[in-house]
Amino acid sequence: MNRACTLFAILSLAVHVVRPHDVEGPYASDLPGQATAEIVEFAQAPSKLYEIVPLDGDATRVRIRSHGGRVRWRDVLQALAAAEQLDEAALAPYLPEGEVRLDASYTFATMVALNLAFDGAVRFSVQRGEDDRPVGVQLDIDREALRNKLNRLKARVREEVMDWQGREQAFELKLEDGWERSSDVPAAILVHGYTSSPAHLAPLRDKLREAGVVTGTFGYPNDGPIAVSGKQLADALADLHRRAPKRKVQLVAHSMGGLVSRVALELHDRELTKSVARLITIGTPHRGTALARFPVSIDAWEAIVDKRDNQWTDYILDGLNESRLDLRPESELIQQLESASRAQPRVRYSVIIGSQGLIQAAEAERIRGMILRRREHPALRAIRPKLAGYLADLDEIIDGKGDGIVSVQRGKLAGVEDTVVLAFPHNAIASRLEEHEELLQAVIARVTARN
Repeated sequence: MNRACTLFAILSLAVHVVRPHDVEGPYASDLPGQATAEIVEFAQAPSKLYEIVPLDGDATRVRIRSHGGRVRWRDVLQALAAAEQLDEAALAPYLPEGEVRLDASYTFATMVALNLAFDGAVRFSVQRGEDDRPVGVQLDIDREALRNKLNRLKARVREEVMDWQGREQAFELKLEDGWERSSDVPAAILVHGYTSSPAHLAPLRDKLREAGVVTGTFGYPNDGPIAVSGKQLADALADLHRRAPKRKVQLVAHSMGGLVSRVALELHDRELTKSVARLITIGTPHRGTALARFPVSIDAWEAIVDKRDNQWTDYILDGLNESRLDLRPESELIQQLESASRAQPRVRYSVIIGSQGLIQAAEAERIRGMILRRREHPALRAIRPKLAGYLADLDEIIDGKGDGIVSVQRGKLAGVEDTVVLAFPHNAIASRLEEHEELLQAVIARVTARN
């Protein structure tokens, strides 16, 4: 409350007393904008409605021209659409009217408030020409910082929901009775995948128990940030090692669970995970999945079709679409894992990849052509610039090239010799295990191996 009152007082002072070009201090360079050579060149090119400049990393600078010291909202949104590689013409009928006076005190105060709120992830500034008149507005957008800020906000929402309901974190490492038995008895910890849970791996758990394996499960928010879940797994394994320092375990991870496991093993202090002897991944998108690029909320679908008696808050507590962003092939997390060292002689890696896709290559080509022919449809026009690229990369769903979710090529992990490709669909390990004996035996053989 005190912070809100302080901010309100500052903004009130800005609106009633301060003129934008009189400002000094940390936000002075952000808001008035000096007449640099780039800005002068932009001002002298009246045909340019906007300008998009790539910056370092996943960041972009967008400049929008003003007209008589005013910027139209539709011009701002049109420029942002172009920066995100959307079709501006398709969005034009839906853009709002109205404009903003760049010299107005309320505009200055609003930009100060926005810069404070976004905390560097998005930075607004008024750009001025050599005569000190405003020539446009500039937005510096750091997408990675923006995603991190959004993830922190989502984490805060989860914390508030848990406090409101008086609930404690239910995601944890659970071991069956008898896990303290002789270290000669194999032990496997099952790590589930995206929009899944430990219960989904019950068929595999039961088969491993029949083979004499002591089992456990690690539960985590199935749509939350992978890096956070990986750290939780590393901490849980460290606690296990403190309780049973001689006990060695094997991680058997399905789908995204393999990335969670790799974060624990490769991006954190290896002393935390010294109890791990082997990692076996099944259908893990080690290099991401192209399907994660599609902006569809799987949680919304899950809430509609899931027949379990879940409260609406359960769909908040298990993640708010953070992991979909992590699963994109170009995501920061995938790049971190690509460059991480796996030089751990004490941990053996095994990679099992599925190749039973949803459709044949000819059918995929037919669907691709059908969609491209209909790219003028209102539902597709906005993403036309991206559509061809999206549709050119469909190996995930093609039989022989993917398992319906992960392509064979993106399921491979560089430097891992024990890699096997079998004919099974992505969720076979959770729902159709009895139909895929070869997959089951491949897992059991590795869990029970003595070397």
